[in-house]
Amino acid sequence: MKWWEVRTPVDLTVADQLADLWLNIPDVKGVATENWSVDTPPHAEYGEWFDESILAGTQPMVVVYLPETWDRGRVQSAVETVLSEWMEDTPKTPRPNVQIRQLDEEEWADGWKKEYRPVEIGHQFVIIPRWDDVADHPTRVKIVLEPGMAFGTGTHETTQLCLEALERLGGNGREVLDVGCGTAILSIAAAKVGAQKTTAIDIDPVAIRVASDNVVQNGVPQVQLIEGDLVSALPSFEQFDVIFANILRDIVISLAPDAYRLLRTGGVFVCSGFVRDHLELVREALSETGFTAQHAYTKGDWALIEAVK
Repeated sequence: MKWWEVRTPVDLTVADQLADLWLNIPDVKGVATENWSVDTPPHAEYGEWFDESILAGTQPMVVVYLPETWDRGRVQSAVETVLSEWMEDTPKTPRPNVQIRQLDEEEWADGWKKEYRPVEIGHQFVIIPRWDDVADHPTRVKIVLEPGMAFGTGTHETTQLCLEALERLGGNGREVLDVGCGTAILSIAAAKVGAQKTTAIDIDPVAIRVASDNVVQNGVPQVQLIEGDLVSALPSFEQFDVIFANILRDIVISLAPDAYRLLRTGGVFVCSGFVRDHLELVREALSETGFTAQHAYTKGDWALIEAVK
């Protein structure tokens, strides 16, 4: 299978605007940020296949993947549309030298795998790519992943915030629900620190396939995978001690009533996927649902709330 790859060198301060404009183009298959310094907080965009913030380099890039069914003229037309609007919004930005090429999926996969390294998170976890699972981290809980095309490699702040929340809460025989599980990184981590049972739900069949492979790779059969949405996929009698939702602000807010219903009294709704500027908005919505938003944490531009029923 082939993809069109569009690479645009950008200044860090205006990269988010460019990435957001690409997300408005129909049929875009992925938007990623590449070559940020490791010391620079990563900027993830909706729809990216994996978080490339750990790649080292000198020139930040916004990288877009488009279907091979497009001809080159259509690709160039999309580039012109996006660049024109972007440069209107950022008038002091010089026109960048955009690179367009067609590449095989295997070439794409092998290229970024060479740069992916284990990521230590908090005091407890380390995320290791499957092709490097011999890495020696004797004091940490190893989570081996095939990032593939599902979100959740451990490099983005929201995933790190959730894993740090899990570290604080502990597994301790609890029953855990992971909504929008992606690679199932949070479910696998919960199982490895003692959760009695973890249920992972995602509406994306690709994510469920990737997650299933990751569950087998990590030897955690107590993780149950379900394809679907929270409302329809779970029976009303299910009850959990902890629910994770690392998705998007509006989805977190819309999920709050069902999360409240599915939690046992004293249970914790751990929600992230929104920027710190929206903390109060999410906190108010959770309070209206009946939660007590006990703790809020931030990392870079991103935020997490632990809300108790």
